[in-house]
Amino acid sequence: MTFKLNILLGLALSLVVAIADHHEGESLNESSLIPGTWARDQTQVRGGVMTWKKEIIPTEEANTFIETITTTKADGSIHRHWKLKFKVTRANGPTLVFNGFKMDSKNLGTGKWTGWQDANIRYTFQIDDAFWYEFRDVKNKEGLFTYTRVSKAGENHYQTLAAKKLSILQPMIGTFKGSVNLKNAESYGITEGKKNITFICKWNTDKTVMTGQWAYDDESFDVRLIASYNPRERSIRMNYHASTGNQIEAELIGVYNNGFLWDRGGDTPQGQLYEKCLMDYSKDGQLTHRIIGRTLNGVPEGEEPDIILEKVSE
Repeated sequence: MTFKLNILLGLALSLVVAIADHHEGESLNESSLIPGTWARDQTQVRGGVMTWKKEIIPTEEANTFIETITTTKADGSIHRHWKLKFKVTRANGPTLVFNGFKMDSKNLGTGKWTGWQDANIRYTFQIDDAFWYEFRDVKNKEGLFTYTRVSKAGENHYQTLAAKKLSILQPMIGTFKGSVNLKNAESYGITEGKKNITFICKWNTDKTVMTGQWAYDDESFDVRLIASYNPRERSIRMNYHASTGNQIEAELIGVYNNGFLWDRGGDTPQGQLYEKCLMDYSKDGQLTHRIIGRTLNGVPEGEEPDIILEKVSE
């Protein structure tokens, strides 16, 4: 019995090792994004800016790369110049682990390289078409280093990324119409009464910007909006300009089942506005527009009825 158990345990362990080795040799999906040139600027405590540049090339081994790092002072002189051999593994989900195992430094005085030596440099990072996010110390704001991909002529890394991020807003595209009995809303300069509403959203050519119009048919209220991806804040932002003087900024803070929750705030002729807005497209061909927690100068303004619009064209 003990002999059979030992055999079974041995087979199980062999299987685990085989599976681990199999995955170890597979190329990660993100590996194709890693090669290239990446740069970031670091503001110095005593003034000036230090520029960091990574130039990364792949090796023949899966998920293994060589990066040449150059730091340059504000006057253009080189501060440091070194190379790292590193292997990338997955931590969890989109988070990767940088495992630097060899280092070679250049002596700026002699111009000679010291030769490869063992190293142990590890940190987690995430990467997309246009940005490399290094997590060195997530407890501190300064612990996230953001590198931007240096694009060559004809490359559109940001556009590719922005179009991917904004694609979740596709349900908003088209023309929606409907009517609602509104209450007075001092925050938007809207008077009580029945309003017929037309809401139109459309893409630009490469789908990196969405523009729209929310207007009453009686021309008493007209809002123009524009949405795009903010890469530094890693979020989708929207700006509204209303015919009644409102200038509102919004951030998309939640998405579920074609429902988009926006955190909105800004200036009005009457003062400071804050609210959340749910734009719910979960029912095919229909938009339910709901305002949550609206305040004007910190004072709750009261509930606004849901606005339900039907899609009439793409």
